[in-house]
Amino acid sequence: MRPTTLLLVVGCALLSAIAAHADGDNTPEIVQTGCDTVGDSQVKIRFAFVNDVPELGVCNFAVGLANPPAPIPADACTLRVCNAPDGWSCGNGAHWHAVDESGFIDSGEQLDGFEIVVDPSSTGCCYWFSYYQCAILERYAWETVCFECDRPVQASQSTWGSVKATYR
Repeated sequence: MRPTTLLLVVGCALLSAIAAHADGDNTPEIVQTGCDTVGDSQVKIRFAFVNDVPELGVCNFAVGLANPPAPIPADACTLRVCNAPDGWSCGNGAHWHAVDESGFIDSGEQLDGFEIVVDPSSTGCCYWFSYYQCAILERYAWETVCFECDRPVQASQSTWGSVKATYR
């Protein structure tokens, strides 16, 4: 096989693999883990990132506003603050990225500790999440996520002392 033909075959195989990861069955997942009132005018939404994509590490993702549901005005859905877990940073509105390779979320891994702060009226707003592959920093998947503070969140195991300390 000639080198140019081999290169074309390898390139097509790589593009097919990336495209396969972009379908609905193989996208990362955002899981809401908490919702707290901050002061009297904002809500902090905590979420985890679950990488269900085989063989792809995720090192950054971005968030933008999807169309707000009626009767929520678009300006109520503005992201006020974003926070990141250790090994990650957040800036430029809501663009999270791993500080270095040790923060990459490999296939099958989950990372907790991501947060956004929004206005109370925006807890029913939906946002699009774009996911980027680490090797080539190219978007390979996206989804719409709607956060709701009145829905159940996953329970986490804790000691009674740490629960009491939370509410002192």
